Amino acid sequence: MENRGAAALPLREGGRERLEELLRSRGVRAGLAQRARIVLLSADGMKKAEIAS
Repeated sequence: MENRGAAALPLREGGRERLEELLRSRGVRAGLAQRARIVLLSADGMKKAEIAS
C-alpha cells in the first residue's frame, strides 16, 4: 500500500500572502524564512519527506 502522505495544509485567509512576504523580506531571520517556506510547501500538498530533502 502506497503512503500518500497528508492532505494539503489549509491556510487562513491572507496567510499565504503573509508567508510570501516573509520569504521576500531581507530583514527576516533565516530560521523564520525556512519555516515559512516549509509551511508554504505543505500548503501546496508536498509530502513531508520531499520537504525534508
